[in-house]
Amino acid sequence: VEQMYHWLREIELDREKHPHWENPGVFSGSIQGDLLRSLEDTLRFNFLAFAFRAPLLAAEYLESFEARTYSDEIKIGILQFRGSLAQAAPAELVDFTLSTLIPEEQPGRQRHGGLPEGPFGFTDGKFLPCSPAQGPFFDLLIHSPQNGLRLIRRLVDYSISFFSRGTTPARDGITIQLSDGPRFFPWVRTYMWSREAYGGPYLVTSGLMALEAWAQRRLDSGESFELVLQDVIGDAGAPAAYLLPVVDLILSHWSQTQRTAIPFLGSPELLCLDRSRFVRDNGPEFPDILGLKELQKEPPGIVSNEDLKKRPSRRAMLDQVLGYYAPVLELHDP
Repeated sequence: VEQMYHWLREIELDREKHPHWENPGVFSGSIQGDLLRSLEDTLRFNFLAFAFRAPLLAAEYLESFEARTYSDEIKIGILQFRGSLAQAAPAELVDFTLSTLIPEEQPGRQRHGGLPEGPFGFTDGKFLPCSPAQGPFFDLLIHSPQNGLRLIRRLVDYSISFFSRGTTPARDGITIQLSDGPRFFPWVRTYMWSREAYGGPYLVTSGLMALEAWAQRRLDSGESFELVLQDVIGDAGAPAAYLLPVVDLILSHWSQTQRTAIPFLGSPELLCLDRSRFVRDNGPEFPDILGLKELQKEPPGIVSNEDLKKRPSRRAMLDQVLGYYAPVLELHDP
């Protein structure tokens, strides 16, 4: 792994000096053109796959991009195939991801024609279809939860700042009476972002899907819902985007969640809002006239969209479980 890294860096450093030269002088010029590019790709693939064997080199590699100029395609490719980087250098992977995805320009930039680009510009479209296996989110949550959560929260916050242009939410939000006091979750429209709706960026949708998949697996293994809940909703000020994953957990693990779920079921606004989610989950799909879905292959991984669609929450509304708290009444004719 160490030798592959040194060969890879030799090629990359030479390309950085001569970005438009197809035949750099590495390896004394014995390998050139397409063969050299193929070797470069193979070395990078294998180094990323076995990066957990050389964590210091993995961190060094990710940090090396801070001083590089001609590496945009390589950086996107690393985010699409990360190998074992989340295990080898999770903190550096998060920093690398944020610097790759969040542009230096201020929010509100526009492309030609006056249409907004979106928080992540055209890069966002390179991470389709939305999936819990897309991007580094799930890998990081498994190997380094604090770094995985840091990445998701930063991308969600950045997206909100882009769309809101720095304005405050005022009353735009939902208040939940949690056990430690009322908590205001601002920006109601973000509630559906984990369902690829209401203009949520594809990257953020995949991040929230990964967050749900990770939390679902934790409850499957018997962890306390209270602990999982705190990781999902985060600290005070977190937006409504995190409430839908909570609803998914409540409905999918009812026997574990019914006590702690009371504050959420006690919110009329959340009960009403969740009905639109149910309609979207169970409504007809838009016809794929152009056959674009066939071109979008979900990344392989231990979680998938199908796993989430099989969860009980996709077939129930939050207000449907209210009856479990009420006594059974027998009605008699007078």
